[in-house]
Amino acid sequence: MKYKIWLGISLILLISTLYIVITFWPNYKGNMFPLFTDITTVFLFIPAYFTLLVGILPYIVTKIIPNITLQLVLITLIFVGSFLYSLSFLEYSLGFKIIISIICSGFGFLYFILSKIVNDKKM
Repeated sequence: MKYKIWLGISLILLISTLYIVITFWPNYKGNMFPLFTDITTVFLFIPAYFTLLVGILPYIVTKIIPNITLQLVLITLIFVGSFLYSLSFLEYSLGFKIIISIICSGFGFLYFILSKIVNDKKM
């Protein structure tokens, strides 16, 4: 029963993160309100981006691909690629970008770990 509830929560989370990532993709060209773009990027877009790419996508990879070595390689490539690409979203110093990316990637790791725990305990 808990697994089915978690699947429902995961589906809602997948749809909402996809919507947030598509809707709030940062665009600074011709933007009259760059501060609003920065706020939505830090508080909405980057956490949703990392939840999608560091939480949901690696979980799907672990469910689809049976080879553990290939899983680890793909998950590592996804994380490193998404982390490096996230550094291009904000127009701040590199140190601030790294801190924000590390904090927000924690949301994705939390989802991934909780999904693995719930999946391992399903009956």
